[in-house]
Amino acid sequence: IYAFAIVLNMLLKDDEIVADYFQTLPVTMWTLLMDGTLLLETHVVLGYLVHRGEFHAIVSVAIFLIFVLLTALTVMNMLIGVLCEVVTAVSENEKEEAAINVMKQTVLLELKKFDDGDGMISEVELSEMMADPASVMTLVDLGIDVSFLQELQVMSYATPGALIPIESLIDQMLTCRSELQLTVKHMV
Repeated sequence: IYAFAIVLNMLLKDDEIVADYFQTLPVTMWTLLMDGTLLLETHVVLGYLVHRGEFHAIVSVAIFLIFVLLTALTVMNMLIGVLCEVVTAVSENEKEEAAINVMKQTVLLELKKFDDGDGMISEVELSEMMADPASVMTLVDLGIDVSFLQELQVMSYATPGALIPIESLIDQMLTCRSELQLTVKHMV
């Protein structure tokens, strides 16, 4: 705005017809912002300049229209960028939710195979699941870091005879996914 305002102010500051719009540099910047960027009364400003055959008026119209074009492209690109970011974020969240749902159902089936029917998984039941090659292969296929999961389970079953609800164990397994970004939650 500043560079265009300087040029237009130099060309039009002494023109009495458009003095209200281009008399000083701040007023010229205001005119460019309101009428050039936001297009509030562009027809009025250009109407004063277009129908005159004077050289400075024609050059001013050309500069003003170049400014309008550049600001319109800039605003459009900014809005497109914001829109693309929103669509990308929503898409990633949807994919993540779908992957988590598939993973929860698959892991739930694997855990129910070794559960005794009470909805709680003991250390023995989990050890049986981790000893089953098909179950371990399923966990690996889902992207779960099995060695990290086993370390977490050693800490989870530190108390002898501890029972962990299936839902908690599924959440624990979801935090062991290899594609997850490291967060403070994983450090604590």
